[in-house]
Amino acid sequence: MNTANKATNSSPVIFLDFDGVLQTPALGHWIEMEHTDALEQLVAAFPELGIVVTSTHREGRSLAELRLLLPESLRSNVIGATEVTALGRAAGGRQREIEQWLQAHPWVTAWVAVDDEQALFRETCDWLVLTHKWIGWDELTTAEVVRLLGLSRIRKLSAPEFVSRLADGAPCTGVGHR
Repeated sequence: MNTANKATNSSPVIFLDFDGVLQTPALGHWIEMEHTDALEQLVAAFPELGIVVTSTHREGRSLAELRLLLPESLRSNVIGATEVTALGRAAGGRQREIEQWLQAHPWVTAWVAVDDEQALFRETCDWLVLTHKWIGWDELTTAEVVRLLGLSRIRKLSAPEFVSRLADGAPCTGVGHR
């Protein structure tokens, strides 16, 4: 397995929650990593994207163990995880953990967080893409991530190309900037 990191120091970063984003509750239990298709398509289109895990799944797991929770096509894009802090589950706590990670990695110039819990971010956070815990990551999530990160390659498709991609099942496809 090739675990070479595709992301570079100047790559845009997605701060990624798992529960309610990549997996959703169904009939009282969580379906493991059920909603990864759209993220996998996004990473295939933009292999330079870095993923930083913010999910509570990072607690007690190494980076290698976190990568194994994801499909193989995403593993080499996982470049880190935010530090678990005592205030991480408090109001605005996940945003603070992300901001601490960004302070330690000043070369990251574009980022977005994808999460299903608004309360873990300040209301003024303009680089948060919210998912619904019952729906998870979908085409609308992809479109918003693309918009906020300014990933222009998808937006420059001609109308016929765009329609063709949709017919083939491709996704319709505020960011933080320094």
